[in-house]
Amino acid sequence: MNTPEASLVAAKGPHHGGHVVSADRRNRITSATMPSIALDLLQSAIRAVPWYRTVWTHPELRQRALRVLKRHAKEGFLIDASFGRVAESPAFGQRFEPIKLGDNDPQLRLLSGSEKTREEKRKIVAAWVAALLCTGVLGTIYYDAMLTGRGGRLGIILVGLLLFVGVTAAIGGVISAYRPKWYLVPGGVAVVRRPGGSKPPVTIFSRRNSIPVLRCVQIGKTTILACELWSESASESRRVSEREAISLKATWQSPRLPPSAESLSGLTGSG
Repeated sequence: MNTPEASLVAAKGPHHGGHVVSADRRNRITSATMPSIALDLLQSAIRAVPWYRTVWTHPELRQRALRVLKRHAKEGFLIDASFGRVAESPAFGQRFEPIKLGDNDPQLRLLSGSEKTREEKRKIVAAWVAALLCTGVLGTIYYDAMLTGRGGRLGIILVGLLLFVGVTAAIGGVISAYRPKWYLVPGGVAVVRRPGGSKPPVTIFSRRNSIPVLRCVQIGKTTILACELWSESASESRRVSEREAISLKATWQSPRLPPSAESLSGLTGSG
């Protein structure tokens, strides 16, 4: 079986799901449920990272954290280093079909609740501002064209804008088609790739032997939310929305274990 948790899929789940470990801006960690010995060992591993290295991408930290998981926190745990950006979320213990990240908001609300996240509220405001600005700019161009009789130039500008938007969307669609798809499943994440590559088409990251890290990444003046998935045999990372991160926290705390890679093989043919 091509999964990092192959031997655990059929195992009986624990009485409770994974723990949530929160990290502050000084990389000090706390957890309401994590065993103290596991928390202390994880804190020691974090402190051992050199000051000039990015903590959450350091390979030695990943290996030591996975040893803590294996020996002292077998229920699993998730590290939230988003500094409060990702809201608390109770465990979601019910069964559900795999939910694809990126385009399945209605189903994500089942896991994370119906209340809008701060990110979604900001996007609504930004969309209104952009719509008003575009309306003002296009209105000004149209008014100027009518006064000066340069309507043909207006048509060229609008066609150029439409072509730019269309080409950009097409390139984004092609790139997206070849990126691995992430699906939330009970107690884990399924990473699905196009068949034929060097990596298996479906890899299951289970809370029993994998660790997700939610962290903020600075790109220029923009801060994005990213998720790293750590396991002994594989690692993945991608940008996530606040709703996706809240949903992941809810499923990672589930007392259920994820389905097998074979049972999810049908996802490789989905868009």
